[in-house]
Amino acid sequence: MLVQQIAGGTVTWEQLPAYWGAELLAGVLAALAYGVLSRTRADVAVAATPAGVGATPVPVGPDGGPPHQSTDDGQPTFAQPAKAPRS
Repeated sequence: MLVQQIAGGTVTWEQLPAYWGAELLAGVLAALAYGVLSRTRADVAVAATPAGVGATPVPVGPDGGPPHQSTDDGQPTFAQPAKAPRS
């Protein structure tokens, strides 16, 4: 519509909401169609299998808490627990 206006054509600007509505509706429908068509059997199998409590392993330090630092290679290191003083 803008190009037609610049080129000197006649434009009925009252139709602009219909153009915008059609563009938005087409975008939503395209996103929904992509979501339906892009699912694979593996996605369905993973989504259908409920995860158990504590199924994701989490690194734990010697004191039972989370690791305190990580090394340059991304592996967690654990802070050493304080040793009791000897008498």
